[in-house]
Amino acid sequence: MSIPGTHDTMAIHGGALAPWYYQAQENHGDSADTLIAQLNAGVRAIDIRVRIVNGNTAFAIHHTNVYQNANFDDVLIKARAFLATHPQEAVIMSLHGECDGDTTEGGSGGLQIGKCVDDPADATDADRIRIFSAYTNRYPGLFYAPTVTGTSAATTPTLGQVRGHIVLASFTGPRGQVYSGFGLKDSLPTPFIPWNDCDLDTRWSLVAASLQQIAADKTNTIGTIGLSASCPPFGATYNQVANGYGGKQGINQRLLDYLSTSAGHTGIINMDWPGGQLVDTIIQHNTTG
Repeated sequence: MSIPGTHDTMAIHGGALAPWYYQAQENHGDSADTLIAQLNAGVRAIDIRVRIVNGNTAFAIHHTNVYQNANFDDVLIKARAFLATHPQEAVIMSLHGECDGDTTEGGSGGLQIGKCVDDPADATDADRIRIFSAYTNRYPGLFYAPTVTGTSAATTPTLGQVRGHIVLASFTGPRGQVYSGFGLKDSLPTPFIPWNDCDLDTRWSLVAASLQQIAADKTNTIGTIGLSASCPPFGATYNQVANGYGGKQGINQRLLDYLSTSAGHTGIINMDWPGGQLVDTIIQHNTTG
């Protein structure tokens, strides 16, 4: 399939030290109103980043140390309302834990403009799993059940199996831990695209190679491409990589131009600042090739 998605779906607010580096998406409102705007525009794959709060009992939506004026309940309540209104649709969610005490924007040894510590500071993988499981119990039937068993990942379902549900694609911790009892187990390996490589030509060559690989694949797997990049503290922002800088065309326009002249499915494409035309063009690839 061809599925438009967003990277760091709820990242609409910047931090005090470098606000321009934290906003990955156009701001359509707090409390998951931005999520609803994206879903209404056709986005069907979302990237939710959570931090443990409230004495180790709940998830807040964060981008590194920056609270995004929303909580995980906001996400689930509004996704549930969307799916109730559109029962033939499904939403694919990647869930990632933010803040482990070592997180820095710029990687190990980088400038600590994004440093954050868990509340509580000794939160564990077991805590994240326990808190998430409490949410799935509180919202029965919202998630596609085989992806949230806690004991094994699921095979790639058909669209008919998941209509009206959130499909958990992956659940990872802040240091890249993969919680293997959750999500989907069938994924297509595609070229690694570094999040902090902001050279537009280099980045596009990797994206194009991934698109070609996914379009040629006929197996029951899901291929995912991430367009997102930023290079703090003085390089390009998410918006600039998406929309262009330094006289060079941005990744979003390059993708739109490519898809306008090519056929075949695209898999999931996670984007920053996607326009309506780009989202629509990805969706249209479900009927080409």
